[in-house]
Amino acid sequence: MKKIALLILVCVIGVSLSAYESGFVVFGGATMSWASDDFSDADSKIGFHGGVSMEHFGVIENAIFETGIRFNMKGFTFSESESEYGYSYSFEEDVSINYIDFFAKAKLDIGDLPIYPYFGAYAAFMLSANSSGYFRDNYSNDSWDEDIKDELNTLDFGLLLGADLVFQDKFYIGVGFDLGLSKFFEDKYGGETWSAKTRAVLFSVGYIF
Repeated sequence: MKKIALLILVCVIGVSLSAYESGFVVFGGATMSWASDDFSDADSKIGFHGGVSMEHFGVIENAIFETGIRFNMKGFTFSESESEYGYSYSFEEDVSINYIDFFAKAKLDIGDLPIYPYFGAYAAFMLSANSSGYFRDNYSNDSWDEDIKDELNTLDFGLLLGADLVFQDKFYIGVGFDLGLSKFFEDKYGGETWSAKTRAVLFSVGYIF
């Protein structure tokens, strides 16, 4: 039901904005992501993102209102090893989570400078999630590569912050921050509740038609 309501909202916004002058944008780049809360000791993971968007002029005074869709690869890694008193072990896990994001943001026009700070929000649908890794010690050597989508929450919501630098009114480079507000993971272990949210920094290049 939440998915249907969100899709209806996206369609309504799209129809409402069709009356304004618009520009088409194609973009892509690198995503550096990690997890917060109970997974904050995990390391970051490098992925990629890419998508298309529409810039709408005149919706907000002194700003460009942008709506779009993007593929975004997020995740994180764990690694640990120890050797003591003749016993040693090593552990490594790589978690990849792929999303389709719908986003909307306001890019502020600050005058003669071609820099556009922005803020906005996104809603993400999980496409797939995978965990791979190994555990090795004096007695075993185990590895895995498995689908974990059913163990995670399908929907993710969050805020967008960043800035774009535009060249010749056609090309841009940008850096942004995704602040996940919903828990992509929540479960109980040993009587305690464990949870985590997504975090990511995105480095993008784009072309404005």
